[in-house]
Amino acid sequence: MKSVNWLTVLFSGVGTALLIFGVNIISDRVSSTHPRLVFGTVPPATFVSDKAKVQIHSGFIENSGGRVAENVLAIITIPATCVLTEKTFTPSSKTLKYDAAKQTDVITEISVPSGLNPGERLDFAFLLECDSDRPIEIDLRGKNVVGVETPILSNPPLSVGKLNITTVMILAIAILAVTMMLVRSEDSQRDNQIQQRKHSLSSLVWAYRDIEDNDASLTEAKKLVEADPGDYYVHSVLSLAFGRVGELEKALHEGKLAVALKSKDWYSHYAMASALAQKEEYSQCLEALKKSNSNAGFFESRKLMRFLNEKEQFAEFRKTNQYSELMT
Repeated sequence: MKSVNWLTVLFSGVGTALLIFGVNIISDRVSSTHPRLVFGTVPPATFVSDKAKVQIHSGFIENSGGRVAENVLAIITIPATCVLTEKTFTPSSKTLKYDAAKQTDVITEISVPSGLNPGERLDFAFLLECDSDRPIEIDLRGKNVVGVETPILSNPPLSVGKLNITTVMILAIAILAVTMMLVRSEDSQRDNQIQQRKHSLSSLVWAYRDIEDNDASLTEAKKLVEADPGDYYVHSVLSLAFGRVGELEKALHEGKLAVALKSKDWYSHYAMASALAQKEEYSQCLEALKKSNSNAGFFESRKLMRFLNEKEQFAEFRKTNQYSELMT
């Protein structure tokens, strides 16, 4: 086997770095004088409920250029076998105005009539009932500009000179192994950071609740969902936080989302039951309470029952079988 010509490898690496550096400079200069529409998606978070396979597809559209992007239109297409059950949109600023309309069962259009300013971004999340593993598709356009997916740089082929094929394969395998180790390490660190942030935010949610600063508690609960949007628990917490400030439709929405993510846990049903109790939808509330009245959720369920028994309108429901089953 011939020895590795490390000088060739070194010059190839330097040349590749300079090429990427030059491309970035040109790209930055072009972007600073023109609008640049980009979009991206993250791999869907998949959960299996009692009834269906549920996926959360998240993504964004953004103007990363230096000029306003006019007449922005994004067409988002979900797989044909999927059903869109919920969708949310989060603009990067309060001044960003957009319209979102469902055109067909699988196509949703997002338009920004007033234009997307430099640096403005719109995040979205779709909750799908779906057996397909296909990603959603995005077609993003503006006046005189076509959106591109956020690029992942790939290096040009390495000039290996006198390196033989076996050596190149060994180097490629070694680089792949190191890359996988780094990716796993980064994933582990990211997971740890997410868990630490969730723990800190949860503590703040309950601390503000205990001193009856419900607005501050809601603010921290929203941050909690942003930290891990695929976790049923954070949606349950946000549901209860919305209920404490009287935003009952949002409370019920988050409770339903929590149940969709994990229907076998008592806490998600308890959150939905709390929202239904405040909305005085007592029959549905009792049904949700029945599913949360486990050993783990016994005390919280009993507290909610005491709340219901204090309501005059609930008197007739105390005679029902639903109520009797809960009290036995």
